[in-house]
Amino acid sequence: MENPKRIETVSLEPLRVLHVLYMCEHGGIESWLLNLLRLGRNDVQFDICVLHRGSLDKDFVAAGAVIRKVPPGDPAYFRCPKELRNIIVDGKYDVVHFHLVDFSGHVLKIAADCGVPVRIAHSHTTSWEKNRWINLFKRSYQRFVNIPLLKKHATHLVACSHSAGQTMFGKIWNKVPSQVVYCGIDLGQYKQAFDRQRRLELCRKYGIPEDAIVVGTMGRLSFPKNHEFLLRLFDELSRRCSKYVLFIGGEGKLRTDLERQIKELSLQDRVFLPGACRNVPEIVCQLFDVFCLPSRFEGFAITLVEALAGGLATVCSDVITREILDCAPERFFPRSLSAPVSDWCDALEEGLRRKQTPQEGVELAARTPFSIENSMENLLAVYRARGCAFS
Repeated sequence: MENPKRIETVSLEPLRVLHVLYMCEHGGIESWLLNLLRLGRNDVQFDICVLHRGSLDKDFVAAGAVIRKVPPGDPAYFRCPKELRNIIVDGKYDVVHFHLVDFSGHVLKIAADCGVPVRIAHSHTTSWEKNRWINLFKRSYQRFVNIPLLKKHATHLVACSHSAGQTMFGKIWNKVPSQVVYCGIDLGQYKQAFDRQRRLELCRKYGIPEDAIVVGTMGRLSFPKNHEFLLRLFDELSRRCSKYVLFIGGEGKLRTDLERQIKELSLQDRVFLPGACRNVPEIVCQLFDVFCLPSRFEGFAITLVEALAGGLATVCSDVITREILDCAPERFFPRSLSAPVSDWCDALEEGLRRKQTPQEGVELAARTPFSIENSMENLLAVYRARGCAFS
């Protein structure tokens, strides 16, 4: 069968797009969508469909989105097809953009039945679940149920990196029209001079000693981020110098486990868990001295772009998306998770010596494809194209 990957441009009239998420909480996908919304484009309207209310609902509404919610208690979109169909028909959407791997085929079938011309499944990850049995179930479901539905009903497949597309979509990646769309950041938020007084104010706000050396990270407190390894690593690093502190920005279901580990390591006075942070650019530019991300897997680590723009060197696991690491290899120090923690500590100390100003960081980040403006243009190119489902 001839490869159906073809794109024909269509009208540049304003587009109505329905983004389908689990909920609007602090996370990489949500941060990216918010940054897109805050560009204030008048040629596209973003609405958000969720299963549950989230802490960022008000932020999305303030940025111009309409939040559409399916009935409470439904564990999956495909179990409420009537309600989802009503939302799609009522909104007269040109695009339905689904950001979860699970049930994407079912949702795009509903969108196809409603006559939506552009139907997108988006992969944001390169791995599955921690639990081997859940992992096995999801892989089987993806192969035998979801992929056949996507072949029939998706007009486009999108991924945050090449590896995320290949992992989640397998053989149909590049058969259905496919596109990598990098999650960009608003570089304008990082164009700030380092202000020592503001750093002292942040130290007081979070209870950090004023002369501390701050090792920072951002992300959900979840299995992929590998915070338990980070704590073991920091335990050794803190023995080298009493000024080191660890700042873990983010919230998640593993918070209690991390608090327990912090207590077991007697690091209560040196590890800070402030929860979800709304002032990420300021924290990165003014408070952090070096960044660390020992993830087990990542689709696209947008926090590394934030660290780059803030002038920070980053020590990270070598499974991080190559597209990011290769854009500025002198700013990233990838390490194997099987390497001794002493190697990680050595890399962090080297990263501290290579800290730059935010101005230098923004100049470097501006030469990468990871600005929010580039993200929007690449996304709109997909939205404004007519693909064809693989059948």
